[in-house]
Amino acid sequence: MRISSVVAGAVLGLAALLAASPAPAQQITFPAPVFRGGNTDWQVKLTTARDLSVGYELKVPRAKRLSGPLQQQATEGHGRYTLVGKIALKTTTNISVQLAPVKLGEVCKDKKGNTKDPNGQPFTYAIQILDLDKPVKIGSTVIPLWFGCGRFTDQ
Repeated sequence: MRISSVVAGAVLGLAALLAASPAPAQQITFPAPVFRGGNTDWQVKLTTARDLSVGYELKVPRAKRLSGPLQQQATEGHGRYTLVGKIALKTTTNISVQLAPVKLGEVCKDKKGNTKDPNGQPFTYAIQILDLDKPVKIGSTVIPLWFGCGRFTDQ
C-alpha cells in the first residue's frame, strides 16, 4: 500500500511539473505579454496582442515615435527571440529585433552603466535592432542600429 502511495505521489508530482514548465522559446507570447527595453537614447516596447501578433513602439533619436507589426523568425537557443518587420525613418527599412537572455552571473548595462530599469528591476535580456537592408559590418560582425537591455513585464 505504501509503495503505491509513493508511486502515485511521484506520478502526480511529475504531472504537475510538466504542466508548470515554462513556455517554449519559440512561443510567440514570449515569457510575458510586454517587453520593454532600450538604452539611454532610445526605447522600445514589444506587445503581444490577443491574436498573438507582436507590435512595436520605437522611440529613437532620428525620428518621432514609430510603430508597426513584427513577425517572429526561428531562432536557435532557449529564451532567444528574433522578430522581423519594417520601420520608416527617412525610407522604409527592414529590421530584425533580437532578444537574448542575460547569461547567468552576468549583467546587461546601458550606456550609463545602469543594470536596472527605471522601476529598479534588473535587466534580464539584451536587445539589438539590426538593419537588414543595409547592414553595417566590421569583418563578419553586423553592427546594430541600436542595442541595449530590457525585460519582460505584464504591462
